[in-house]
Amino acid sequence: MTLSRRAFLIVAGATVAVVLIEIVTPKMIIPPPTTTTPNTSQTKIPPITSPTITTSAVQTGSSDYQTFIAPNLTKIELLRSNLMQPFSSNPIKPGYDPSLGLMLGDHMCGGWNMGATLVDPNLTIGIPLDYWNSLQGITSNIEATARSYLKQQFIQGTCPNGAGYVGSPYSYLNDDRREFIFGNRAIQQGYFPSLPSCVRPTASPGDYGFISGDNSALPSTLSIEMESVDETTCLFTPGAGNIPSGTSLPDFAPQVCAAYLAGFTNEAQTAYLQASAAWNNSTQSFASPFTGNPLAAARNGGFFLAMARGTGFWALDSTQTAIAVQVSQAIWSCQDAQGNMHYGVNGSGSVGPEEAGMTLISHDPRITQWF
Repeated sequence: MTLSRRAFLIVAGATVAVVLIEIVTPKMIIPPPTTTTPNTSQTKIPPITSPTITTSAVQTGSSDYQTFIAPNLTKIELLRSNLMQPFSSNPIKPGYDPSLGLMLGDHMCGGWNMGATLVDPNLTIGIPLDYWNSLQGITSNIEATARSYLKQQFIQGTCPNGAGYVGSPYSYLNDDRREFIFGNRAIQQGYFPSLPSCVRPTASPGDYGFISGDNSALPSTLSIEMESVDETTCLFTPGAGNIPSGTSLPDFAPQVCAAYLAGFTNEAQTAYLQASAAWNNSTQSFASPFTGNPLAAARNGGFFLAMARGTGFWALDSTQTAIAVQVSQAIWSCQDAQGNMHYGVNGSGSVGPEEAGMTLISHDPRITQWF
């Protein structure tokens, strides 16, 4: 079945500001990008509720922290400081915009644009980046800002490449598959009362939507968009049967997390072991069907490691521990000297916000508290 992907954007004001939805150095927030300054006076920004940062709950002496966080603190800081620099279109680099309180930069509407995609990466980056910023004395509310935008309703429009979607107004139902990678965090923070009843896929590429007008000025204008959820398909319902093994890790890992969170531990563990058995350290990739794109080490590895650490299955035995450590090392091999996260191992491929987001979320020291 061919699914439809829709991304939803907010466009406001005569200057066309669009909002996309789909989360050891500088100790100060970098000023807004010099290339394009968003007109936030004309962009409707919802009320922001600051997230709760629970730094005292992190157990730095735990085996999880010592295995995955402590050896990578320098790399994490390099990525944090890199992401706090402004968005750039040349060279491509996502970056933080303090005037909006969001991460900018995403591949949408046919190219690299000044987009602030709300779930991925503004939650995948924002949740851990808010935490690491707080340890540097920097206050950022990326997660809360993204969650506020996610409460808005979206209708459709047209991208410069002609992509568009004509349909009913759309509201986010808290059911992006990545919500399961965050475990119970959104519930703990009071963003919504419970996790969805099933894991739904992201709608397939091609369609974009807007609150009003069009997006013909991209990539020179700000946009805030959301990669929409395919509300007609349920990949997996916890307790309703075995987790399908014929899906790549970005779809598979959320299903394992969903089963674990619902109390179906044996089902989750059996599925997890299928994925870990597909790891090939010599190629630093997962075998089919878990691979997706074999070059996407940071993305695929990030989903795997978040699943491994959230469920704790990485510690089942020495073999599983070794695999999880190898995956973590493969993820960080995608980082270049400036801190950018690339698509492939050894800094190969283009720089992407999803790679940065899945690297950070899979190395968030609090992930064990969310499960």
